Amino acid sequence: MASIVMKRDRTAWFEEIRHVLSCSEPSPNIFWVLFGIAVLLYTLGEARFASRYVWHDELYTYYIANAPSAEHFWEALKIDLNPPLSYLAVRGSLKLFGDNPYALRLPSMVAFLIGSFSLYKFLSFRLGREFGLLGMLALWTTPYLMIGSEARPYALVFGFWGLALLMWQRTLTQKPPGWSIPALFASVLGMMFSHMFSVFYVAPFLATEFYLWYRTRKVRLPIWLTLSIPYVVPFLYLSKARNYESGSIPQAFQASFHKILSFYFESLAGPSIALLIAVVLTLGLLPMGLRSASAAPRNLVSSEICLALVLALLPICQVIVLMRSHAGFFPRYALPVVFAYALVFVAFMARTTSGRPMLAIVGSCVLAIFVFQNTLLDGVLDAIHGRNPMVIHSRPLDPCATLKPDLPLVAASGLTFVEMDHYASAQTRSRLYYLTDRTFALKYAGATIFEGLRAAKQVLPIRSTVQPYSEFITHHDRFLVIGSIGYPEDWLLDRLVDVGANVNFIGVFPNAYKDWQVFEVSMRGSGEGETKSGADVAQMMPSVGANQR
Repeated sequence: MASIVMKRDRTAWFEEIRHVLSCSEPSPNIFWVLFGIAVLLYTLGEARFASRYVWHDELYTYYIANAPSAEHFWEALKIDLNPPLSYLAVRGSLKLFGDNPYALRLPSMVAFLIGSFSLYKFLSFRLGREFGLLGMLALWTTPYLMIGSEARPYALVFGFWGLALLMWQRTLTQKPPGWSIPALFASVLGMMFSHMFSVFYVAPFLATEFYLWYRTRKVRLPIWLTLSIPYVVPFLYLSKARNYESGSIPQAFQASFHKILSFYFESLAGPSIALLIAVVLTLGLLPMGLRSASAAPRNLVSSEICLALVLALLPICQVIVLMRSHAGFFPRYALPVVFAYALVFVAFMARTTSGRPMLAIVGSCVLAIFVFQNTLLDGVLDAIHGRNPMVIHSRPLDPCATLKPDLPLVAASGLTFVEMDHYASAQTRSRLYYLTDRTFALKYAGATIFEGLRAAKQVLPIRSTVQPYSEFITHHDRFLVIGSIGYPEDWLLDRLVDVGANVNFIGVFPNAYKDWQVFEVSMRGSGEGETKSGADVAQMMPSVGANQR
């Protein structure tokens, strides 16, 4: 008897699930609770990311935005490669909310959220709010969520691109709102004033407009003008683009066909697991809702699918163009591509589930778990085990403060030098050096990207010493070096062993910077005729990986 009752209970439970999944419209409470949880996860995760230390590139943003006057601001802007909008946004945030890492990164966090909300509205317009939420969460499963809390222009580009996507969609309707074209123009203009690579980011819209013309033989002239006129802006900072092309980048970082494959692998390896589980689970539950008389399936229109597919090809176009000048390519340069991933994923889900909103809710729950894992799980586990939520905070900022304080300390990397100059004590800064020599930089690293530190020191509040290599060696025959053997941008350690200097590995000093390894160098007895390789120094050290950031 008991078994019969249990069987009936299971049947009733199964029927209840079937009934819920077959609902044409789920309860608004379910949706808004899940939406609120998703936004809360984003907010807490970005706040956690924003508490980390400000790294080299962000320090340039900080110094430029904090310029004491408008004249100094525009002068400092010349040393970076970006248009002024991101620095102006940070400057305003610092003025309003004080000098702290959260205020420094607030414009990026807000911009990233605006871009995410824009995608939500874009998908909701065609598919309903449940699929809009699914797309927004798919966006957040990508490995670039941390860029939303980085004080660089990429999050602003992300936000403006999302707004442009939404406004462009509105122009496709039979009666476009009167504000859609001006808002589209403002969004594209905002991109152009945020990053010089925006010339690439607008191209998918232009390509899709060409597709629309091919299908309809009608030219949407106002849209063409809206998308094309902002291309005048890059000519205002054409010299910056030329400076970017003229700088020498290590071969390991240069644009190449390998970079295309690595970008897609890096950007899809993590979220693919989350998206696959969401697909399998929702399609597995699909038969439970087949009895329902669902509304006519909805999906994105062909021009929107075309835009997503063209956008997915963006890294290929960027790399091919950058290969001409041997310029560098980093994944953040193609950040808007994650919109394409979300659009294609949601279009597939909407088609295969016949637009059933409850199945979109199930998929959103799966993705929310992955977002929690990516943003907060480490912090929760650290709190449970009594550790600091941000491991980086437990590392000393002045690892060499008491290490042979009578010797000069040379940072082999410009990254480490700028960060140590900002965070280390006054005593460490007084003996901290970065050495420049364009010939050796090209010979050993094939890179001259830090040769501009001498000019930067004239404009930015860098307090430590930037000195030519030959001049430093003339006055110092013993010194310490903090660096990493074999790092592509650095040349100093290779030069020292090449001339026969006595380079002794002292130890590893974990810290917040790129470099952890410290060496003591003696130039006595060194000569140009004696040669060694970096492997000679590497053999003196235990197997330790450099701090990758």
